[in-house]
Amino acid sequence: MNPDDLAGYFQARTVPFWKSVAYLNDAVDDLLTAAAPGGVAGLFEIQARIRAKVDKAGAMTRTITSFADALLTLQDLPARSRRTRNEAFRAAALALIEDTRAEQGQLAIRHLTGAARTRAQTALDKELDCLATNMQEHHVEVLMENLTAAWLALYFLGVPMIQPWDGARRLAALAGGYPAGACVYKYIGDIYRTARHQVVRERGERGHRTLPPQAPGEPLVVLTYRPLALLEADLGRTAVVNLTPRTLQLLGQRYAMLQMRLYTQQGFPIQYFVPGRALGRTIHSMLRDGFRREGVVTEEQMDDAVRRQLPRIAGNIHAAMARNFRSEAGSANQTISLLPAGSASGIPTCVLGAKTGMYSLDQTRTALHYAGNQIRGDLLKAYRKKLRALDGRGIRNMQDMSAEEIGVEIAKLVDAAMTR
Repeated sequence: MNPDDLAGYFQARTVPFWKSVAYLNDAVDDLLTAAAPGGVAGLFEIQARIRAKVDKAGAMTRTITSFADALLTLQDLPARSRRTRNEAFRAAALALIEDTRAEQGQLAIRHLTGAARTRAQTALDKELDCLATNMQEHHVEVLMENLTAAWLALYFLGVPMIQPWDGARRLAALAGGYPAGACVYKYIGDIYRTARHQVVRERGERGHRTLPPQAPGEPLVVLTYRPLALLEADLGRTAVVNLTPRTLQLLGQRYAMLQMRLYTQQGFPIQYFVPGRALGRTIHSMLRDGFRREGVVTEEQMDDAVRRQLPRIAGNIHAAMARNFRSEAGSANQTISLLPAGSASGIPTCVLGAKTGMYSLDQTRTALHYAGNQIRGDLLKAYRKKLRALDGRGIRNMQDMSAEEIGVEIAKLVDAAMTR
């Protein structure tokens, strides 16, 4: 592609590309939240089901691959072509913002009236202004996210094209990390995927679908302050405003969740740690933010409204554990542990394999443009050792708890969050 044509191309093709990403995100969400026929085998068939579900999958694939080629051309521009790059990003940002403000944003607030609609419109305008600024000022990060978007979309369509993700990784190596958003989730999903392949190699098995529940080897170790695998029904439909449309962050989340399920639902070993205080704060802020957006209750009624929702949240957590993990009660093969205060101090959110890991800094309040990076060597070993030493120290496996017991526990944690 001629670099001189890039600005016009992005002005014309950005919106069709992002609409394809949004469409795929909805299709993936429908298939992951539905009861997958065939269990684990059904998850392996998700790409074929998406292609069958998507209208004109071939045309969509051509739209995405063409956009990916343009992004790779943009990435390969020499440093002296900065003006061309700036013009291309500006054209893409303006086209996307105009479409979002006119169409997607109005769909999000169409059911609201009065003061609630006014608040939602103000929040939408702020979100779009933030998106426009980021897309025009943080070019490298936005390019990484766009390249990741192309890879994820093509992955779920079953089309192998490694170049977009290779491009994002090369940029991350130069920049010193990945931006908050889909890049981080893509890398996390790859850690689960690599760990699953490693178990298969250790067993000398050729297939993935017939492995028995018990598997040897080192467990994956996860520490999370916003446990998507437990709060999937609530957190899984929200996204922090970052550098690109929220549908991309959600598609990244779904890739990570798919790879996690392909690992955990075969019974492969995992130690999943959640600091209790963080879980209480996450549930509290998640519910409050939802009530505030909807304008359902006044500030004075907020805490009572939050408490009334806790039995529902506890039921969702219990159902999410059954959906996202596979372990009999009392088994030590997969554990989900609520940690007491201070036990994991100094360790950020991370997913740790045997040879590589990924950390992600908290960016729920402020978008950090390089919020995650890989972990290797001594730091990986130190994090794994510290976290693994916590397991079994009188910390109960949440998989042994009923929904009612989980409700009692999270009520204590949310009450503690309310008093701070």
